[in-house]
Amino acid sequence: MNLSEQIRKLPAAHADWWNGNEIRLYEIGHYDARHAAAELALKADACIEALRDIVKQQKTMGFDGSPSDDLMDKARQALAALETP
Repeated sequence: MNLSEQIRKLPAAHADWWNGNEIRLYEIGHYDARHAAAELALKADACIEALRDIVKQQKTMGFDGSPSDDLMDKARQALAALETP
């Protein structure tokens, strides 16, 4: 299970003394926060995957030469996605 899936499945904990409306509002906020965090995790996972691909290619090349342009572009795009809100 990747980080995004783990975040999406975080359980909501609330106080037993809250009334039904407060619990529902809390759960909605918890849901929204979990899903926003999961979207950020997907972007971070894309960066990690791009870097792993570069390392894998470097290992097969014996760390000689530069990573391919397509792998570098994938890494740049993943990093750029992290910078945008």
